[in-house]
Amino acid sequence: MAVPPPSSGPAGTVASANKSIETRGTAMNTVEQEQDTRSEHALPSRVQDALGELAGAAKDGLLALSVGLGLGVLSEMMEAELDEVVGAKHAKDAQRTAVRHGHTDGEVTLGGRRVAVKRPRARTVEG
Repeated sequence: MAVPPPSSGPAGTVASANKSIETRGTAMNTVEQEQDTRSEHALPSRVQDALGELAGAAKDGLLALSVGLGLGVLSEMMEAELDEVVGAKHAKDAQRTAVRHGHTDGEVTLGGRRVAVKRPRARTVEG
C-alpha cells in the first residue's frame, strides 16, 4: 500500500497546511519590534546592582543562583518594610515615631537549608 505524500490531503487538513512549508519559502514576515524605553517598568538602581552581582552566581548552578536571588529579594523586602514603618533612611521627619536601630542576626530556610541573614531593627523614638 502506497502512502500518499503529506501535501496531498484534502483542503483544511494538516497535510494541506504543510503544503506552504514544502515550498521552502517563508509563510511569515519578519516584524521589527521597538524597544520599550518606558521608565515605568524599570527596577530601582539598587535592585539592578544586586541583580548584576548575582548574575555571576549563575556559574555555580541554578540552586546557588536561586538562593542568591532569594536572599537579595528578602533583604530588599525587609528594607522596604522598614522604610514603611520608620520612613526613608536619613530623612528628616519631626513626626517620626520610630528610628532604625542597626541589624541583628537571623536565619531563614532557603534551598532546603538554614541560611544566615542580617535582619534590620527599629525602635521607638523614646527608646
